[in-house]
Amino acid sequence: MSGLVITGRLILLLTVLLMSVSCSLFDPAINNIEGHIWLRDQYGNLLNDHAQINIDLVENENYSTVSNSGGYWNLDDVNPGIYIIEYSKQGYGKAWQQNFQFVGNGSYIIQQDYLNELPTFGIINLDFDEEDSDNYMLRYSGTVSEIALQSRRVLMVCSRDSTYSSDPQTWLFQVPNIIYSNSESFEGIFFIGRINSNAIESGDKLYLQAFPMAYEDGEWDYRLNKTVYTTLGEPIKLKIEVP
Repeated sequence: MSGLVITGRLILLLTVLLMSVSCSLFDPAINNIEGHIWLRDQYGNLLNDHAQINIDLVENENYSTVSNSGGYWNLDDVNPGIYIIEYSKQGYGKAWQQNFQFVGNGSYIIQQDYLNELPTFGIINLDFDEEDSDNYMLRYSGTVSEIALQSRRVLMVCSRDSTYSSDPQTWLFQVPNIIYSNSESFEGIFFIGRINSNAIESGDKLYLQAFPMAYEDGEWDYRLNKTVYTTLGEPIKLKIEVP
């Protein structure tokens, strides 16, 4: 009888040991971050293959991986901290998520994001006319290098920087424009004003730039406190003098 009791206890002990080993071998990785990143063409259409997109976790520590064909990515054994998640691939703009705080002790699923193809068209002409000399409303127009079957975008920016910088910190203001399908032209209005936060006065020289831009809403940069557009092509430039 005592032998049966000992044998039963031994079996129970072995069962517990096997279960603990099994859990240690097959538990999902803790401190895990995963998500999806997808590619779109310059018109905003979702592509079929989303492989080999670079995902970099930076700031607190550095971790890197690439996406599979479905856009899925995964990082294991990430230490808790505040990170920036950066997405990139050659031929596409960039995307990021800033101030991402990872507390660990489990798996965190990141909201899906997108990379947009860089524009293939250019801008070949840019001109302007005054609409209202008192308030200085500036009507601009331009022409692009090719007609497309889908809508595209142009980003108009205005600055005081004679180097025509692409740094958004130097821009006074910016206006995204849509080039409609089957069209090679675009136009719009800058309301500059005589009295405004930019303190523009008569005789000031302003520098306009028109950038080809893919379908994107821009990325908010907390460090700059500005929206940053990451799919800008080569701009066409124009200097004006406020009358």
